[in-house]
Amino acid sequence: MSTIKTYTAIDFERYHNGSMPAHEMHALEKAALNDPFLAAALDGFIHTNTPVADVAMLRQQLQQKNTQQKKGLLLNIRWWQAAAACLLFGGLAWLFYSLNATEKIPNVAQNTTTKPQNTTVTPNNIKPNDTPVTTIDKVNTVEPQINKTDKIIKEAVSPTAASTDMKPAPAPIVTYDADEVAAYKDKQATAAAEKLKQDADNAKAAKKIAAPPYELKGIVTNEQGVPLANATVKSLNSNNATTTDDKGYYQLKNNNAVENVVVNANGYNNATTNVSANQLNNIVLQNNYNQAIQGKTNGVNIAQAEQKLEEDVTVKQKNINIVTPLDHFNKYVAENLKPIVDKEGNTQKGTVTVHFKVDKKGRPYRISVKNTTCKACNNQAITFVKEGPSWPAKQPQTVTIVF
Repeated sequence: MSTIKTYTAIDFERYHNGSMPAHEMHALEKAALNDPFLAAALDGFIHTNTPVADVAMLRQQLQQKNTQQKKGLLLNIRWWQAAAACLLFGGLAWLFYSLNATEKIPNVAQNTTTKPQNTTVTPNNIKPNDTPVTTIDKVNTVEPQINKTDKIIKEAVSPTAASTDMKPAPAPIVTYDADEVAAYKDKQATAAAEKLKQDADNAKAAKKIAAPPYELKGIVTNEQGVPLANATVKSLNSNNATTTDDKGYYQLKNNNAVENVVVNANGYNNATTNVSANQLNNIVLQNNYNQAIQGKTNGVNIAQAEQKLEEDVTVKQKNINIVTPLDHFNKYVAENLKPIVDKEGNTQKGTVTVHFKVDKKGRPYRISVKNTTCKACNNQAITFVKEGPSWPAKQPQTVTIVF
């Protein structure tokens, strides 16, 4: 049987000062590898000046701590024993009480009666002065002992008691006076009217949504704002085409609300642009002098054609100076014209001819509708004249607006 080597402070001192033999040092280091406390003591030995006294003091503290732990453990064991005894005693007492209580509950009520003792009366036993008396022994009845809890349960589950005592409550009778009935009818009528109005509004809203074919319209002008007549407006997708009137106005029916169109006129460059329904689409063409020269020559000398073209341009410029107010007015109308929709959601179309006089400042007055094919458009036509550009002073004017 191997013995455990006990190391002291003297062994630690010998180890550190080198006086311990090699085999003992090897044994001490091997023991320190298996015992962390020994390793800590061996390492900490070099940090104290009084190792022997320190070890004695630690040994005394450990002994006191072990004594206190034993006392606490013993005290805890005694408390647990007392608690277990109390629980055991309480459980036995409850079990004994439950058994006795069960034996005292009667299972069946017993009725105890005594047999009556009858006395027979005969004529021989009756004395002359005695009144015959018949005696009947009392019947002693013992009231049966019934558990009140069982009685309550039986009454609760008894179908006879339930069918006898529980009767269905009569249905409540609700009555309404004349005012309440009238108010209810008014409420129903109001709800029906509101539904009809909502349906009508929905129908109008659906009607306002335009359906094909759509109308693409506007005015074609040159760079100077002069309306171009006989200009061709053609859809690139559907090949639908139309021409402008003498005022440059065009109207093209198309299945698409937005269409890509090409516009061409003699003497002008072709223009390709997008136009949309429900608005006025103005298109401006740029002058093409080369095309104009080729159109005017027809085998004539180029110099003569250029001179003729220059004369035509001069004439047009003169005419432009004369019609400038009308051009300005047409441009103003084209920029501010908006669709007019009636109460039923229909877009109004037509022309309105307005006559007016011009004061010294060039402002219109005495404005009147001379001719109209769209009465709903009259007010907007008069507004265009009132708020539009100025006119030559003291010169009465007549204009036609296309809606």
